[in-house]
Amino acid sequence: MENGELDAQSLSGCEENDTDMLDTSKKKGKGSSKTTVPKGTDEYLRKRARNNEAVRKSRVKSKKKIEETQLRVNMLSQENSDLKTKVTLLTKELNVLRSLFANGGITIPEHVTVEKTLEVDTEPSCSVTVKSETNDGEA
Repeated sequence: MENGELDAQSLSGCEENDTDMLDTSKKKGKGSSKTTVPKGTDEYLRKRARNNEAVRKSRVKSKKKIEETQLRVNMLSQENSDLKTKVTLLTKELNVLRSLFANGGITIPEHVTVEKTLEVDTEPSCSVTVKSETNDGEA
């Protein structure tokens, strides 16, 4: 059984006469000019060939749409994973900063420069540069 198909067990809760409630008097489409063509005739074979081609195209189109949707799902899953990682890192940073603030803060010496960079496509990074001050002639 393929997806979307129903069997007798899955319909066990439905009443048997539910289909009688459907209004079949209204036709959809171009009208009621449905004529049957005898099997084996050239016209029948042409119609079958056209129908087979239409079915083939429909299946190819459906398969392509499913593949595109799956590709999009994969891309969004990766993006979601990246964003979760970024949230985790930023949460850790926030907790560190909150604890520093709660403990009265820290003083960074003037000769230490802290640079924080946060780019969209990369992980947050922090670089610390210590400037060495040497006095000429003093040891």
